Amino acid sequence: MREEPVMNENRLANFDFLRIVALFAIVMGTFVSLGFASAEVSSFNWDLLNIFMSVSRFGFPVLLMLSGAFMLDNQSKPDVKGILKHYVLRLVIVFVIWSLFYALMHAIFDGESVSFMDSLFTGYDHLWFILAVIGLYLITPVLRAFLQAANQELILYFLLLSFLFAFLLPYVAWYLEWDGLSSLLNNMKLRAVGGYLGYFVAGYYLRQYTPDRAKRILLYVMGGIALFITIFLTSANSDYYGYSIPYFYNLFSPAVAVYSVGVYLFFYHLNFGLISQNTERIFYNLSAVSFGAYIVHRFFYLLLDAIGITAVSFTPFLTVPLCSGLVFCLSLFASLMLKKIPFAGKHLG
Repeated sequence: MREEPVMNENRLANFDFLRIVALFAIVMGTFVSLGFASAEVSSFNWDLLNIFMSVSRFGFPVLLMLSGAFMLDNQSKPDVKGILKHYVLRLVIVFVIWSLFYALMHAIFDGESVSFMDSLFTGYDHLWFILAVIGLYLITPVLRAFLQAANQELILYFLLLSFLFAFLLPYVAWYLEWDGLSSLLNNMKLRAVGGYLGYFVAGYYLRQYTPDRAKRILLYVMGGIALFITIFLTSANSDYYGYSIPYFYNLFSPAVAVYSVGVYLFFYHLNFGLISQNTERIFYNLSAVSFGAYIVHRFFYLLLDAIGITAVSFTPFLTVPLCSGLVFCLSLFASLMLKKIPFAGKHLG
C-alpha cells in the first residue's frame, strides 16, 4: 500500500522529546566510550559497557534525521542566502569558539601543548558533529530542490542507494576482507549518496510519508534485531581478537542505521496527544538548549576524569546511568545559562 504525505504539526512535541532522548544517548555513549580502555574484554563490566554503548548508538543518527525532517521541508524555510547567513555562519562561529575553548582545556587537563590553528580545522573530538551538520546545511538547497520535484519512489530509490553504498556493501567488504568489493566501491565513488545524506534524507522521508502500522511494527522488530546484532558481533569479535572491536558501533554500520530508524519511528509515533501544554513547553525548552548541552557535555567529563571517575570506577550498572544523568542535567543547565549571556549567548550553543 502506498503511503501518502501527511501533515505533522501535532508531532512537534514528539520531535522535541526525541531530541532530548537522543542527547541523553550521546551523553551516555561518551561516558561509556571513555571507560572501555579500563575494562578487560569479555569481563562482566565490559559486557555491560558493550550493551550500554550499543543501545546509545541511535543518538547521532536520530539528530541527523531530525535535522533533515525540518531543514528539507520546503515550507517557510530560508533560501541559500538565509541558510548561509543564519545557519552555516552561526555554526562556524560556534565551532571556532568551542574548538579554541577545548584546545585550552586539553592543555590544562592533559598538560600538553596544543596548536590553536590546528584546532580551528579539526576541533575537539565531539565537535566533528558540527562540521557534519555544516556540510549538510551547505547542500540543503540542492537537496530541497530535488525532493520538491521527486516523488516517493524516487526518494526511496535514493535511500536504497545510500543504504547499499554507504552502509551495507562497505561493511560487507570490510568484514569479509573482500578486496575486490572494496576496490569496486572505491572506483565507483558514489559519494552523492554517501556520508550522512542517507540519515538526513531519511528524516525528511519518514516525516512526509509515514509507514502504516504494520510496516512500523516490522521496522521496530528489525530495529531490535539490529541492536542485538550490534551487541553480539561486537562481543564475539572482541573476544576473538582479545581487544575491543568498536567498528560495529560506527554510524555507517547497517545495523546501527536500521536500529536508529526504528527508534526514530517509535518516538515519532508515540501518542503525545494527552500531555499538557506545560509538559510540551518543558520539552520545547529542553530541546532548545540541547545543542549547547551537547557542546558542553564533554567539559564535565573532563572534570570527572580529572577526579578519577570512570564508567568502571564501580559497576557500570550504576556508574553509567548515574554519571550520565548527572552530566546530562549539568549540560542542559549550563547551556541554558550560556544562552542568557547578552549578545554572545546565541554564538555559544
